[in-house]
Amino acid sequence: MKIERRTTSLTQGAIPSEESETRKKKLETAPKFSKFLADVGNGIWQGAPAKLGETWKGDKVVLSVQKDGTKVTATGVLEKVQTGNALSSAFTGNTEKSVDRFQVTVTCQLLGSVLVGDYVTERQRNPSKSVGFLDMFPTKKDFIGIFDAENRELRCIIDKEFKEFDVKDEA
Repeated sequence: MKIERRTTSLTQGAIPSEESETRKKKLETAPKFSKFLADVGNGIWQGAPAKLGETWKGDKVVLSVQKDGTKVTATGVLEKVQTGNALSSAFTGNTEKSVDRFQVTVTCQLLGSVLVGDYVTERQRNPSKSVGFLDMFPTKKDFIGIFDAENRELRCIIDKEFKEFDVKDEA
């Protein structure tokens, strides 16, 4: 009995377009990610900022900030507009949108001028809406943040995703 060994070589054309898009996106964000990490490395050796701002305003959430020594806690409510389940909408014809609210809590430590900690979102209970099993548990993500030189902007990575917050001294 003869066993054939087949080998295939990957060529540029053999990579599926989805994989190419993923690679392209990662290469586009690499310089931004690299600069961010360099700023974090430099920020660890800097002094803690005198002011952290009373609120951090992001594109989808506003967080109220409290500081106790080197411990920083920021809390707020994130609202997401959700459409109904596509399968149930097909049967019932109901395409009603609802707003889901999530409690956001950022708990972190100041290491120099860098914030390192957790970004936790937890669905707030809505009595008029059923909740799935996985929705009952908080979602915890890694958080690394650094302020710009003027402490007007907080740049951060939340679970591998870049986010920016405007830092304000008033609510």
